[in-house]
This record gives sequence, C-alpha cells and structure tokens, in this order.
Amino acid sequence: MTTDEMMKKIGLREELDPGEKNSGKFKNQILKYLKDGKNKLLLLENQIEDGKNYKKLQEEVERSKKKLKEAKRNFDKYEKKAEHYIAKNPKKAIAMAAAAGVLAVGIWSAFKGKKPVQKKKKQKPTSAV
Repeated sequence: MTTDEMMKKIGLREELDPGEKNSGKFKNQILKYLKDGKNKLLLLENQIEDGKNYKKLQEEVERSKKKLKEAKRNFDKYEKKAEHYIAKNPKKAIAMAAAAGVLAVGIWSAFKGKKPVQKKKKQKPTSAV
C-alpha cells in the first residue's frame, strides 16, 4: 500500500468540502507531522545502512546479546539460591522481603516529590542614576 493510498483510506487525502472549516487545518497539521516522521525515519535508516554505522550497530547488538545471556544465567543462579533459602528459612525470607519492600517504598517516596534544582541566574548590578 502506498502512502497516498493509506492517506486516502484514513481520510487525510480527500478534497475538502466548501462547508468544512477547521478540519482542513487539522488535516494539514497531521500531514505535516506524518511527513516529518517519515523524513526522520528515512534519515535514521540512512544512518543505520551506512557501512561504518551498520558495523558498529551489529557489534552493539552482539555485545547486548552476550550481556543478556550472562544476566539470564545470573538470574537463574540467584533465583535457585533464593528458592533454597525460602524453603530453608521461610520466616526470615518473609521478613527480608517486607524490609526490602519498605526500603523500596521509602526510596521511591523520597525521590518522588523532589524536583530538579534550577540554577539561579545572576542579576546584573543596576547603577543608580
């Protein structure tokens, strides 16, 4: 399906009736956003397909795959240890989970209300005339 066909199908390429006022402005705005998005995607595609960037991207993908595999291995190892500990000491495990939950909520609520501090602009001294 071409872009024109898709635009006609969703109603963005039809001619406006003389009675329509605001929908033309809205459609033009949507078309502009779609065109900008398409241009950005083409730019990204061209950057990726560039030989140097493509090779770098492939290397990053391979490195990410290795890190994911290692993370899964570590997760499985610690999950087995946790299951063993929970089976051996259920009361302690519940207490530790509750403490971890309280700690997580405390940290989350402490940072939730914090807003970044804005730097104050220096005021230029005014001269009295």
